[in-house]
Amino acid sequence: MTTAQLFQEFRNNLTVKNADAISTAYANITMRLNKDFRDLESDVLYRRQIGSYGRHTAIHGISDLDMAIELPWPLYEKYKAYQNNGPSQLLQAVRESLKKRYPKTEIKGDGQVVVIRFSGFVVEVLPAFVDKDADGYRFPDANNGGSWRVCKPIQEMDAVDKRNGETNRNYKHVCKMVRAWKNNHGVSMSGMLIDTLVYNFFGQHKEFHNATYSSYDKLMATIFAYLGGLDHQDYWAAPGSGQRVHSKGKFQTKAKKAATKCQEAVDEASLTKKSKLWREVFGRSFPLHQVQLEKAMASDSIHSERAPGEQFIEELFPVDVSYDLSIDCDVKTVGLLKRILAGAQIIAHGRDLHFHIESCDVPKPYELMWKVRNVGPEAERRKMQRGKIVSDRGGHSLVESTSFGGDHYVEAYIIKDGVCVARDIIDVPIKM
Repeated sequence: MTTAQLFQEFRNNLTVKNADAISTAYANITMRLNKDFRDLESDVLYRRQIGSYGRHTAIHGISDLDMAIELPWPLYEKYKAYQNNGPSQLLQAVRESLKKRYPKTEIKGDGQVVVIRFSGFVVEVLPAFVDKDADGYRFPDANNGGSWRVCKPIQEMDAVDKRNGETNRNYKHVCKMVRAWKNNHGVSMSGMLIDTLVYNFFGQHKEFHNATYSSYDKLMATIFAYLGGLDHQDYWAAPGSGQRVHSKGKFQTKAKKAATKCQEAVDEASLTKKSKLWREVFGRSFPLHQVQLEKAMASDSIHSERAPGEQFIEELFPVDVSYDLSIDCDVKTVGLLKRILAGAQIIAHGRDLHFHIESCDVPKPYELMWKVRNVGPEAERRKMQRGKIVSDRGGHSLVESTSFGGDHYVEAYIIKDGVCVARDIIDVPIKM
């Protein structure tokens, strides 16, 4: 295989694999709402796919899908005249319509949308009115007593489509690859933020407009360096609409690490080692170069090889990271593991390790799961590589001990509504 073939296969691996189920859901929702609000038999008219899926920058594992359903303008006038939170009442009317089609499915109004929870994904339905004066959609916001706001998803989609054309389709390819990195490393970035920042990148780096897969190694190293070098700010302006795209401002540090790893791959001569470095950045959707891996090389990267019986979260749940999770570890008589690692120290034998959640912004309820992976010759000799993913026992903590040397790591996952929405990993280097 070549670099070009690896990146092309990587791009193909990111394709949304449940597109048929998503299309069926969109069609059924549209048919029901058109029937009730327009007395029209159509599963395609007055519907618009929006969000990442509508912009065609989504990847497999996407769990939150967005659609706008255009309703007749007189309905806006009707609900706007209501004294008691007309936006909320409109959302309830849409919900009641959808309950006819999905009587046993969880459906609720949530601020500006009606949320339908399917198996493996949710569809957020935005009731929208075409407002020519505002050059966008007028939509309900039931929060704080109710209001009517404006969004411009069509202008945003037009802008990203134009940039995609200008860049020989590289724009959307890169948006998808950055999403894979985001999900692999637990980076809380919205799809709109990724699409906005990649849009800005290509606006400033026209030398990559005609990039081919053979130069994606340099392209990805450059874009992660770009993301890592951005100033921390509360929001960016969305392409096309100029509307605010908010950021939690925590992606830059991890982007810098990805840039370093990608540059290592650029400088590496062995394609086998290159592919392992890229897999560390992008996760298991990135293919490994198909050659016999020597044991000495296998120890170079602790996050790529599969141990006997090892499990991967991507094989158990859809992964669509949208929240922040940070774990740390109390090392008996020594202190916090992250502080120890910052000082380039190695943990001695005989230490008790108490892993715990340091911070988490996922709204409850959710399930916490853990994975412990032991790596190296001693782990192999003892047949203790481990790697199973297990549920937390209720204490939001994990207790381990440093019984033998080598490179090890612990990963935590937050599962909400059947989707992995946050993850974090911490290395545990133990003295040989």
